[in-house]
Amino acid sequence: IAPAVLTIREAVKAAVDEHQNAVELILFGWKGNWNRESVFGDTPTTYHKPVNVMDYYSRLNELNLDLALLPTSNQHPGLLGKSNVRFAELSALGVPVVAFHRSPYAPFIVNGETGLLATTTQDWKEAIEGLVNDPTKYKAIGQHARKLVFQQLAWNRFKAKMLADVYT
Repeated sequence: IAPAVLTIREAVKAAVDEHQNAVELILFGWKGNWNRESVFGDTPTTYHKPVNVMDYYSRLNELNLDLALLPTSNQHPGLLGKSNVRFAELSALGVPVVAFHRSPYAPFIVNGETGLLATTTQDWKEAIEGLVNDPTKYKAIGQHARKLVFQQLAWNRFKAKMLADVYT
């Protein structure tokens, strides 16, 4: 298990314990090979198995997520090829993201505006608590991120820039 995932364990447990009926830990795309106790202990967790690519976006939308934690670190050797796609997918749905400060998502996050960046367990706790306790901030972050995705990361814009870079 990546160290960045272990960093969020305490923050997630604190949020679930504090807001028992308002906070639920959902893992989407879990393949069934994690030992739940070694990652999140006795924190109640809902697991959603992976779905095929044709159903992926509708399933992600159906989860009706209020917040997404992306503890992926680009410092982990197995994750060097990660891109901003996960951030873009969630942001397109207006879901605010809290991401590890050294992640492939960090360059697209203006901290506190289009998402939140976290380093320490305390950072993760504060980010989760801040969004749980301030729905207005949560909605604003999600909407700013959504706007960013459609203005800067949408495929047509990306394709135009890529073609311009290649052919000019």
